[in-house]
Amino acid sequence: MENNLYSLKTASGFTQLQSKCKLLFCVLLGMGISFFSSAQTPGQWVWLGGDSTTNSAGNFGTQGIASLTNQPPALGAMGKWTDKNGNFWFYGGVDDNNGVVHNDLWKYNPVTHEWTWMTGTGIGNDAGDYGTQGVELPSNRPPCRHDFTTWVDSSGNFWMFGGMSGWYTYSDLWKYDVTANEWTWIKGPNTYGDIGSFGIQGVPDSSNNPQCSYEGSGWTDNAGDLWLFGFTFNSSLWRYNIATNTWTWMKGSNYTGPYLSSELPVYGKEGVEDSANNPGIRSNFWSWNDNNGNFWLFGGFVNILGGFIINTKNDLWRFNPVNGNWTWMNGDSSNSASSSFNIYGTKCISNPGNMSVGRDNNGGASWTDTDGNLWMFGGLGGGTYAQPGGLFNDLWMYCIIANQWTWKGGDNCNRYITPDSAEAAPGSWGVLGVSSAANKPGARISSVGWADNNGHLYLFGGIGLNYVVYNDLWSFTIDSGCAPCRPPAPISSFKSDNSYICTNSCINFTDLSSYATSWHWNFPWATPASSSAQNPQNICYPLVGNYDVTLITGNPYGSDTLTYTYYITVHPAPTVPAISQNGDTLLSSTSYTYQWYLNSSLITGATNQVYIASQNGSYSVSITDSDGCSATSSPVNITTVGITDLKSDYSFLIYPNPAGSSLNIYFNKNIKDGIINIYNVMGEKVVSRAFNGGAYSLSFGEGRGEVFPAGIYLLQVTDVSGSRVKKFVKE
Repeated sequence: MENNLYSLKTASGFTQLQSKCKLLFCVLLGMGISFFSSAQTPGQWVWLGGDSTTNSAGNFGTQGIASLTNQPPALGAMGKWTDKNGNFWFYGGVDDNNGVVHNDLWKYNPVTHEWTWMTGTGIGNDAGDYGTQGVELPSNRPPCRHDFTTWVDSSGNFWMFGGMSGWYTYSDLWKYDVTANEWTWIKGPNTYGDIGSFGIQGVPDSSNNPQCSYEGSGWTDNAGDLWLFGFTFNSSLWRYNIATNTWTWMKGSNYTGPYLSSELPVYGKEGVEDSANNPGIRSNFWSWNDNNGNFWLFGGFVNILGGFIINTKNDLWRFNPVNGNWTWMNGDSSNSASSSFNIYGTKCISNPGNMSVGRDNNGGASWTDTDGNLWMFGGLGGGTYAQPGGLFNDLWMYCIIANQWTWKGGDNCNRYITPDSAEAAPGSWGVLGVSSAANKPGARISSVGWADNNGHLYLFGGIGLNYVVYNDLWSFTIDSGCAPCRPPAPISSFKSDNSYICTNSCINFTDLSSYATSWHWNFPWATPASSSAQNPQNICYPLVGNYDVTLITGNPYGSDTLTYTYYITVHPAPTVPAISQNGDTLLSSTSYTYQWYLNSSLITGATNQVYIASQNGSYSVSITDSDGCSATSSPVNITTVGITDLKSDYSFLIYPNPAGSSLNIYFNKNIKDGIINIYNVMGEKVVSRAFNGGAYSLSFGEGRGEVFPAGIYLLQVTDVSGSRVKKFVKE
């Protein structure tokens, strides 16, 4: 943590004081006055307890006994939980600039407003007592630490992994049984600095264990598994199965070198899941679970050149634990520089252009409200390593369904901190227990936050400028009228599976709109002519022409109309083809493409205008014109298959037949000029020549003209009067 608080100066010798407000609080508590109720003003902070001064020693009271006079000391970088009864818990943390670390566990009851010191020694830098791995005992207690990862399991027990104490970094896993008030060392070594054991990616193994880490985060999935990501020496993502007591390295790299790896984010396309996407190695980010079981993270540090350059980011990511894919959802995708400015917009006005500055959290407060929106407070950001930015006290909400940030409270702060001129957003505590529009916590990092089910966000402790530490407790009541989370008006968009068709063909449409909840389609001259389906199917067009398509989408917040003019082009069907028969030779009327059929079954490879029947049966041809429209002929029955020409056609003669080295063609006086085409029995054209009346001679063989093997061939003569076909044999 010493390196992460790069913009916070060393202690200024601030003398700890007992504020007058705190004394007034104690007097009023004695009178039985409660300071918090559901009547707190929406959109305002109220200071609930603790000191408005810094570095307080607190009041531990008696371990296990709740009291209104109990108060945790000033702390930052703790781990937090919420139990099944709605009580708030935190563990560990670091106190003042001397870097004293704790291992005390505290519980806060938001109904009675009482703190209880539950476990721990109350003495800083305690070495703890691991006991026996897997054995729960009252004497067990984790060593002091800060910046560790926490989870709550389906039974309501608390879990934590890793963390830091001084320069010692842990990779141990602990469980706290809320009912028994006892800790258990579950897994991992009882020493610090372990490089872990990755095993095979995607394969659980009892010997697997993540590398020692701190300043990461964790999520619990819908199956009850625990997920871990952030600030190891790599970009690894882990999953822990409680039932089998096994870790699985799920994603990212397994680098274990002596320096931070330079694994930059792989963003892909905004809003699109991809197995290649990766947030890269990062730390000190905000994290959430949404109502659909997805994991989210925002900002934090991204390491460049092995940690020698550290950028603060404002990118928002979503992880889907079902398919194991990351999605870049919002924010700056540049890897070259920090995101340097807050774009606040107007308080309580949602806008797609609103954007938080790149910032790090260092254990700062985050919440998910009852509607599934993501909230975050404060942080340090706006600069790179050794070029720090601002220390903030702003409150932001991210609306998932609209993909938009809204500034909800605190200062509009785009000031910068330089190493010699420190500035931060100031706090205003007001009167203890009284909400006010002027109230606001001071700028800080490393605070913790909880949310209840009544629209209240709680904030405790944290580290301010010059490394002062707080123990104040705050509550913020969400104002449902302040930029309510809702999707914007819809944006209409669609496509079809075809837009160039033939008469009496049908089309399927696909809606591509955003934020739509209703659809109305208009299809002029089609059947049907309209639809309210999201994706209309089988929209048929009986008439030739060009037709518009209109889609009107709506939701409770607006509508949008999109018309594509002349989107559908309907071509006429071609003339039904006619087949001319000459013995076993069939000739289709001219078209763009051909396909022959025998007894209604497609003949493979029979795709030319001429086809020689090889067996008796019913033959037809399907033609397709240049517009892609088709028609099929009436069938022609062939009962005698042979190679003898019909003698009744005297328009031209071929001699000799069978042909040897040459073939002569004689035309009657009505044929002046045209084209001679010769086809093999597969209908493939092998010769094409122009002629000019009278006679024409073809030579066969090497050096004599045309070369093709012996067999049966069709000779087609085409002039202005039409086409004629005769068959000959090449010996």
